[in-house]
Amino acid sequence: MGDAPLDVFALLDDLEVIPYTADCEGRITWVSPTVSRLLGYSPAEIVGREPELFVPNDGLERARSHLERKLCGAAQLTIYELTALAKDGTRVPVQIISAPLLDEGEIIGARGLAIRRRETTPARAVLTPRQCEVLQLLAEGMTTIAIADQLEISEQTARNHIRAVLAALDCHSRLEAVAAARRAGMI
Repeated sequence: MGDAPLDVFALLDDLEVIPYTADCEGRITWVSPTVSRLLGYSPAEIVGREPELFVPNDGLERARSHLERKLCGAAQLTIYELTALAKDGTRVPVQIISAPLLDEGEIIGARGLAIRRRETTPARAVLTPRQCEVLQLLAEGMTTIAIADQLEISEQTARNHIRAVLAALDCHSRLEAVAAARRAGMI
């Protein structure tokens, strides 16, 4: 690379990485402009805001738990996955790597990276149209009997379709299949 200047923000943008800092309450105190590309927010829309703006309810407890572990000194580094909420409402899977933010040896918050995860869940094409219907009904929380009634098929045929969906998505439970399908944008 020699003497060529390094454009760090362009590199982070290309790698889909969002560096950030947060205070002890989890409010963002600084965020890279990369946030615009990945989540659609400008840094000004994020700074000073609590994570509810860009972390769906199902990930807030996990995010707060990891922050608390750093604030109390129980963890120097935490690595976890969650789904970020883009400005347009879409869900973006990310891996969070964060550490305590120190000022003269005192923990004043957290600093970290949000790295976009690329899902390896099979694409929609691996499911038949009927399996897609079954997956949608599973996402709605329907039981096997309710799925059979809705699709006007036998309970055994509904079970077979559910097994086929689980196998196609390489999942072991209905909940896991629905979560994988949501992360992959299938439902």
